[in-house]
Amino acid sequence: MPEPGGVPTRRCLGFAVVQDPRELRTHATPGEFFWGGAASTAFWVDPVEGVTAHLYTQLLPSSTYPLRPQLRQLVYSALVD
Repeated sequence: MPEPGGVPTRRCLGFAVVQDPRELRTHATPGEFFWGGAASTAFWVDPVEGVTAHLYTQLLPSSTYPLRPQLRQLVYSALVD
């Protein structure tokens, strides 16, 4: 999952909002909001695709395993029209 900082996002009250998804290295839509926390926790809401995802773990540091991008890839690959 993309992290805030250095990507085209805008930080708000407790989350970041994607403004330009072309700069991200993963699937994202304008207006999507997300956050990644300590111990590899994360959430994102994609109102365009109708997706809400939450990930709760206890892995420190967050880079221990690439769970966030893997979850995102699995969720979007499972969507059907």
